[in-house]
Amino acid sequence: MSQVRFARPEDIPALVDLGRQMHVQSRYTWMQFNAKRLWTCLEAAIANKQHCVIVATDDGVESDASTANLSGVLWACAFGLPFSSEFVAQIDYLYVIPKRRGTPAAMKMMAGLRRWANNRQIAEILLPNAFGADEVYSTKLLGKMGLKAVGGVHSMWVDRH
Repeated sequence: MSQVRFARPEDIPALVDLGRQMHVQSRYTWMQFNAKRLWTCLEAAIANKQHCVIVATDDGVESDASTANLSGVLWACAFGLPFSSEFVAQIDYLYVIPKRRGTPAAMKMMAGLRRWANNRQIAEILLPNAFGADEVYSTKLLGKMGLKAVGGVHSMWVDRH
């Protein structure tokens, strides 16, 4: 059974591996993956109280020597709205490894995010689904987690040639 907790600095190697897996399965797979940049961003986010990085551990196994048991990650960031004194949190990454999909891992990470958001008096949690996941599946899953569709994400690739 999956357990969730806040990410720790020693999780970074496993989180970079999860990031690589997520990258390959995303619409961004054509872009070069930069493990060093991800490592640096994770170091900063884990130490920053405006970021919430939650990990799911496979079968609740905890080990100080190895964090290879990570089966999912949720990474969100709080920011203030320019027209209000309210804060919102945006989930930038929500990923569960394929063999653990269908387990409670994503729901547990979302519950952890809600607790984190409540402690910071966050007004809203947003998730722009821009990674190209199966839209029908994603919409159903996100609905189960309490996220309602509001508008859509629109994108335009920039031709740099």
